[in-house]
Amino acid sequence: MLDLAAALLSLTLRVIALDPPRIAESVTVVGSAPAIAAPSAVTVLGGEELALTPSITVDDALRSVPGFSLFRRSSSRIANPTTQGVTLRGLAASGSSRALVLADDVPLNDPVGGWIYWNRLPFVALQEVAVARGAAGDLHGADALAGVVTLRSAQNSGLRLLVDGGADSTARVSGFAGRRDTGVSLFGGAEGFTTDGFVITAPESRGAIDIAANSRHGSVHGAAGFRWGAAGATVRASHFGETRGNGTPVQRNSTRVTQLSGSVTGSSGWSARAHALTQRYEQTFSAVALGRASERQTSEQDVGAYALGGAADWAWSDAGRALSVAASGRFVDAELEEVSFDLAGARQPAQLTTPQQAKLSVAVQGSVQRPGLSFGGGVRAELWRTEFEQANRHVFVSPRLWTVYAAGDGLSLRLAFQSGHRGPTINELYRPFRVGSVVTRANPLLSPERARGLEGGASWHRPHLTVRALAFWSRVDDAIVNVTLSAAAGTIVRQRQNAARIRAAGVELEAEVRLSSSLVLTGASSFTDSVFTAGPLDGLRVPQVPRAHHSLGGRGSFGALRLSGEWRHIGRQFDDDRNLFALDRSSMFDVRAGWMLRKGLELFGAVENVLDEEQDVGRTPLRTIGLPRTSRAGVRLVF
Repeated sequence: MLDLAAALLSLTLRVIALDPPRIAESVTVVGSAPAIAAPSAVTVLGGEELALTPSITVDDALRSVPGFSLFRRSSSRIANPTTQGVTLRGLAASGSSRALVLADDVPLNDPVGGWIYWNRLPFVALQEVAVARGAAGDLHGADALAGVVTLRSAQNSGLRLLVDGGADSTARVSGFAGRRDTGVSLFGGAEGFTTDGFVITAPESRGAIDIAANSRHGSVHGAAGFRWGAAGATVRASHFGETRGNGTPVQRNSTRVTQLSGSVTGSSGWSARAHALTQRYEQTFSAVALGRASERQTSEQDVGAYALGGAADWAWSDAGRALSVAASGRFVDAELEEVSFDLAGARQPAQLTTPQQAKLSVAVQGSVQRPGLSFGGGVRAELWRTEFEQANRHVFVSPRLWTVYAAGDGLSLRLAFQSGHRGPTINELYRPFRVGSVVTRANPLLSPERARGLEGGASWHRPHLTVRALAFWSRVDDAIVNVTLSAAAGTIVRQRQNAARIRAAGVELEAEVRLSSSLVLTGASSFTDSVFTAGPLDGLRVPQVPRAHHSLGGRGSFGALRLSGEWRHIGRQFDDDRNLFALDRSSMFDVRAGWMLRKGLELFGAVENVLDEEQDVGRTPLRTIGLPRTSRAGVRLVF
């Protein structure tokens, strides 16, 4: 009750700047016009809302979106990257993402593991984040099994600087600068972040080896845009590097990612994009003795990869009709080196794996609009191929059909059939790993997952009120699950398998109330029943999926004072396929207060987990916990 009372109090505190509506009704699809906008349940966090969120990272801010979840509940500031796979609407079953994440139209999903490095874009360089829920294989191809998260960087003239720090020796400097002229525009951003973190092992299990999980990262990105009449081109380059300690002296990891991308837009409805990426990921693993008094290194992994991708599309629209055609492809070449250590600590010969993956697709989308009614659809055909010692290939056909009826007085009704697919990642196919006493084996015989589903809903838009309610049903065949093979002698052995069919069904409710030009209230609830309906796990709940997910938030501006707050509740969920290890329900209340010293200059403070509630994050079967009460202060400068 104390959580709820605090959350209701926070509803008086939300500001509208020039952000887009939080509750949107469509996602732009293929085509440079854009010619087609397919109806979808989209939740948008604009630049001002991101800037004033109490959360310090993007993934934490997105936890207020109904149906959004990472593989585990921990924040990206201290979590191992392999636990940052994002999913929507209860389709999780392993650490890889079931949703596609795009940053300026380029996939942010790791090319080897599918997880997300949320900090690759400097925080103040973000202009908007949009979450579109529902399978979108026809729009984006592989990986959009549960939906799409889109990050947009700023492309406006000006300067932004954020400097903050606080508990756990946390400090961040994040900056952005841009200049837009008639023919040439230049944008750039950079960020440095460090935190000593906190001890993630639950108090009742801590031993001598348990230390704080820490992280350091730095990122830089730049872009140059060129315009000539109705045509244009953009070139982007970025680099990201991070190091992490994972809670014990031996367990640590590091990542380096460099990316170059470019796009060209023509004057007659066509566009083309290309990107190249090179990446290096290193991690160490250990076995921990009983009582957690000591540990020994069991292995270390060095994963290198490069990826090449491109897409081209053409769009046309006229008199309520629209058509688009697109083609895309991506190629990934990886090198996985693993070194094991025997019981005496002696280094064993390295094992080298050199897999490749590729996908090629073509898609067609069309729509027709009539007074009060619109309908459309699309289909994508995609060839997916992975190869190491032997080739494994599949062809997917992912269709979508939809219709929207404008009933009048701001009310609209829509119905859609959706489908999608996801090929197993190189990580799932060839890379084993260990977390605590849980050893997870790779499986080179994995097949892709396929999803289809229905979604129906109603939205009511008034000048100061937006309400959306919808229901969904999804089914995933050949779902990849971490299946427990044995549990003996203190070690749990699992393997990734196509062991199940997932059925996820539920409802989502969202509301946004604009009380004035400086006050907005938001609320969201989702109820999801996600269970296995076939195979050896029949009848069990899908791990890492809570049935209930609620959030209440608000921001407000009162003269020079700006206040914001948010309450989130996540229901009980399981951390394993057998439903033996339960994670208790979790609530979090965050607040932020800022004072405008002058126009464009704000002094602020924020507190996350104000009530210091202990958050269950994982059970392996060791219980790990999430963020305790954490405060920070800083200054934000905007010109």
